Amino acid sequence: MRMTPKRQDANSNRFLCTALRKQFRCLYGEGFPLQTRQQIAPVVIGNLVEGTKDILAALPTLNITLPTELEESAKIVNELPAQHPSYLSAELADHFAKLINSKEFKEAVDRRREFQLQDCWLEFSKELVSVQGWGRENWVPSTEDCVSVRVRTSGIVEEKFVIDKITFNIFDVGGQRAERRKWIHSFDNVTAVIFVTAISEYDQVLFEDRTKNRLDEALGLFEEICNSRWFSNVPILLFLNKKDLFEQKFLEQKIPLNISGLFPSAPEQNNDADAAIDWIKQQFLKKKKIPTKEIYVHVTTATDSSNIRAVFDLCRNVILKRNLVQSGFILPQGH
Repeated sequence: MRMTPKRQDANSNRFLCTALRKQFRCLYGEGFPLQTRQQIAPVVIGNLVEGTKDILAALPTLNITLPTELEESAKIVNELPAQHPSYLSAELADHFAKLINSKEFKEAVDRRREFQLQDCWLEFSKELVSVQGWGRENWVPSTEDCVSVRVRTSGIVEEKFVIDKITFNIFDVGGQRAERRKWIHSFDNVTAVIFVTAISEYDQVLFEDRTKNRLDEALGLFEEICNSRWFSNVPILLFLNKKDLFEQKFLEQKIPLNISGLFPSAPEQNNDADAAIDWIKQQFLKKKKIPTKEIYVHVTTATDSSNIRAVFDLCRNVILKRNLVQSGFILPQGH
C-alpha cells in the first residue's frame, strides 16, 4: 500500500521525519495535555527502571563492584517485574537514589559508551534525586519528560499539524535496521526528508549489532537515503541532533572523535566543538552522489523547544519553496 497519494493536496506538505515528532506536537499541535501526561507516567518510570537495570548488568563487564551497603538496593531493583510500577513508593525511590548517587554508578555512566544506556535515563535519574516527589503516586510528568521519554518507533506513525493555515503531514519512522524495510521504499511522493542523527553517539555501537559504530551506521544509511531513487528529487533536511550531549562528551569528557579508529581524518584536539561538528557535517555531505541534490544541514538539540522552532521555521521555508516550484509559480534554480 502506498504511504502517500500520487496526487498531492496543494495544502498538504508531506515529509518523512524521525525522532522530533513529539517536539513538533508541543510547538504546533495539541502538546501533552494532563491526561496524556498521566498516561505517559508509567513509561517514564519504565525508562528509569530499565536504564538502572542496564547499568547494574554492565557493572561486572566494567570491572566495577558495588559496595555491600548497596547490594540490597541492587537486588530490589533487579527483581522488579517486567511490568514496571506506575509510580515509585518512597522506599523504592530511596533505593534508586542510593544507587544513582553512588560513585560506582557515576563511573559506569561516564563509561556508558561501553554498553547500552538510553539518554533519557540521565535526565530522569537527575530529576529523581533533585525534584521532590518525582515519580511518586499522583505524580504527573512534565512536558519535558514527555519529550525525553524513549519509546522505539515501530512501523510508521503519521501526525498532521496546521501551521499558518498550511497542513504538514509528518511520518515518524523507526531507524533501527529491523524497521527500515517497513518504510524505506514506501515514500516516493514526499515533499522533504528530515534525517535525524545523534552526533553524540560517535563513540557508541548499535543496540542490535555491538560491532557497528553508530556514526558509521548513520553515514551508511544517509548515503542510502540521499541517493535513493525513491528520493531522487527530494531535498534532505539533515538534523545533527543532541548537540548538548555531544559537547559534554567531546569538551568535558575529552572523548576523541576517532575513539573507534574508523575516522582517522577527524580532528584530534578536543577543544573546538564547532570544528568537530563541522567535520561530522562534511562526512555526511560527502555521501551525496547526485550533484543537484539539495541538502540543508542544521545542528539541533531536540529537547530545546526554542532551538527546534527556529530550525523548523527554516525547514518550512524550504518545503514551501519546493511546493511553489512544483506548482510552477517559481522556476527551479538554474532556469
